[in-house]
Amino acid sequence: MCIIIGKYFDNFGWVGVKNRDRNYIPEISFKKKHHDGIEILYFWDDITQYCEGMNSQGIAVLSASLMVLDDEKEITQRAKTPSRDGVKIKNALKHNNIKQVVYDLVKNKLTGNTIVFDQETMYLIEGAWERLNERKNFKFVVKKIGPDDVVVRTNH
Repeated sequence: MCIIIGKYFDNFGWVGVKNRDRNYIPEISFKKKHHDGIEILYFWDDITQYCEGMNSQGIAVLSASLMVLDDEKEITQRAKTPSRDGVKIKNALKHNNIKQVVYDLVKNKLTGNTIVFDQETMYLIEGAWERLNERKNFKFVVKKIGPDDVVVRTNH
């Protein structure tokens, strides 16, 4: 079960935290990339090849995936390719504007509960696939979070 929390503090601005509770012992490393003058720092799960993080513009992305059944497989399987959600997050962090990051995540259909924030602004994205007969539609809601609000989301 993953839990993400976002809260505004008068002396600091927006702060996000995440508990990434997995049913295996993770192997985590931190990686740094550069893209068109923007530095991206992300944590990388060597087993699932999932990542999330922040960029040099102060924009951070934390997400609680809805794919709980995939989590259960992680005990016995090591991913051979990068996590699709992780790739979406890493690519969105290449932008230097928080609204561009949010737009990119929605455009690329990131599912789950995701907070995108910098010191001054926080957005919550809730996205999921809805099955209508034989067709799947991506449904999402984007909410701008006010400084008097606290965001708490989990995937269970």
